[in-house]
Amino acid sequence: MEALTWGEPDYVPWMPKKGHTPRDPRVLEALLRAGMGIAYPTSVFKTSTPNVTSETKTLGDYSLTTYRTPVGEVTQKTRINLPSEGGERSDAWVVERMIKGAEDYRVVKFMVEDEVLRLVAGAHGVESLASPDGRCPATAFRLVELAGRRQTWQP
Repeated sequence: MEALTWGEPDYVPWMPKKGHTPRDPRVLEALLRAGMGIAYPTSVFKTSTPNVTSETKTLGDYSLTTYRTPVGEVTQKTRINLPSEGGERSDAWVVERMIKGAEDYRVVKFMVEDEVLRLVAGAHGVESLASPDGRCPATAFRLVELAGRRQTWQP
């Protein structure tokens, strides 16, 4: 908690994600007894894009997803069915991005601006922040970090 108030913490906690812990049960047990935690990531937000539709077609080891908006459409191509080493890595890899030319920026910008964030009902620690309709009140957060970009809450 010291880090939240710019204080100096007395230790740095080690908390890997489930699946990124030692496989040897004896080593794992020893680390847990020493104070290591395990993070179980969960989403506290649901996103929607009310004015964007998508359609995905599978063609062999590739999937093509087309996003349609009122200002145009973009397509993304993904290589699928890749080995993932027990779920530690994704079994898919984007091989053709949505933005292929200058004309695609307008469509992707629309998609980002159309995105609506809502708190997940029952998400631990955030229930008290939500208004009755599930939206985040303006006083709780102004911006959140989502997929590497800043997204403004809709009041």
